[in-house]
Amino acid sequence: MLRLSRRSALFGLATWFTGLGTRLAFAGAPTEKRLVVINLRGGLDGLAAVAPYGDPDFANLRPSAPPQPGQPDGLLDLGGFYGLHPALATVHKFFTTGEAVILHAIAGSHRERSHFLAQDLVEGGAERRLTSGWLSRAVAAGKGGVRDPLALGTGVPLLLRGPAPADSWAPAAMATPFPDLFAATTALNGNDPLTGPAIKSGLAARGFSKEVMTDGDAPTRADFTELAAAAGKFLATPNGPRVAALDLGGWDTHANQQARISPPLRQLDAGLAALHAALGPA
Repeated sequence: MLRLSRRSALFGLATWFTGLGTRLAFAGAPTEKRLVVINLRGGLDGLAAVAPYGDPDFANLRPSAPPQPGQPDGLLDLGGFYGLHPALATVHKFFTTGEAVILHAIAGSHRERSHFLAQDLVEGGAERRLTSGWLSRAVAAGKGGVRDPLALGTGVPLLLRGPAPADSWAPAAMATPFPDLFAATTALNGNDPLTGPAIKSGLAARGFSKEVMTDGDAPTRADFTELAAAAGKFLATPNGPRVAALDLGGWDTHANQQARISPPLRQLDAGLAALHAALGPA
C-alpha cells in the first residue's frame, strides 16, 4: 500500500482540485473576425485522437485503438487513411461540412520530457520561457481600438498574460469540489487522531451527511461545455471581445489510455458544439 506524508497528500489533493478545472480568457481586437484558442493542458496524444488506421503497422502498435471506420464504436473516417476517435463526432461533422481542418504531427523544437516547460513554450510562442504569451502580444500589437481582455475561470493563462490588460472572473460553481473529494479527504484522514474527527465534525456542521460524502449529491461545477458556451455568447455580442483562450485539463493519460482518453475527448467535443451554437451567425 502506498504510504503518503500529509504534505504529499494535501499537495496531491490541491493538484487534483485545480488541475481538472477549466479556464477562459477574452481579449478585444479591432476586427469583426473571431479567434478562439483551446489549450489541452497536459498534452493530448494525437494518435489517440486522429488515428492513422491506414498504416499497416498501426493496429499492431496500437492494439487498444478503436476499430476501423464502419465497425461498431469505430473511428470516424477522414478520407481513407486517418480516422477521428468516435468521441469526436462534432469535430467529424465540422470536417465533413468543410468547417474543420486537421493538421497532424506538428511540433516545436522542444525535446525535453517536461510537460510544464513544453506548455510554457507553446503559450509563450518562443524557444525559451517568457513572461508573456503570444496571444497577448498579438492583441497589443493590433491597430485601432482594442477592448480589454476578460478572463473567466481560475486565473489568466500565460497565453493572454502580457501587454494587453486582462480582468478575471470565476463562476461560483467552479469552487465546488467533485462529490467524491469529501469522501476521499475523510478516508485519507480517517486514522489520524487530530484531523480525522475534525474533518468529520466540520463536514457534519455544514450539513454534509455520510450519504452525501459517499454518493456525491453535491452542486455541479462549471465545466468546459458551460465555459465554451459562455465564450460563444461573449464573442457574439456586438461590442464584446473578439479573441478567446480556453484551457481544458485532464490529458495526462499515461496508462490505460483507451479508457481514460474518451471522457476528455467527449468534453472537448461537447464544448466545441456549445461554442459553435452560441456563436450563431457570428
